[in-house]
Amino acid sequence: WETPDGQTGGLMGERTASAKTSALLDAEVQKIVKAAYLTCKETLQKHRKVLDILAEMLIDNETVDAKELYQMIKDNVPDADVPDPESLPTSLENMGSAAVPA
Repeated sequence: WETPDGQTGGLMGERTASAKTSALLDAEVQKIVKAAYLTCKETLQKHRKVLDILAEMLIDNETVDAKELYQMIKDNVPDADVPDPESLPTSLENMGSAAVPA
């Protein structure tokens, strides 16, 4: 929260929003978090097979590269919109500036 003079008040500082506004904000945040949780849970349940395969790959190999991940998704999720694994660069050095998000 910000104090009236523009400084951050921290958790125990003076609040510039009324109790009603704070309650409205809390309710909206709660709705957003609940919706995100439900979306995540539904996605994981829908693709449980893929999650289990990924877990096994990580147990066996400790790492999974992008080609392996995309190939696994392509093989197990028919409608997945993933790049062709063979079109991916073999290393970060070959990706150029695309490897580092702006």
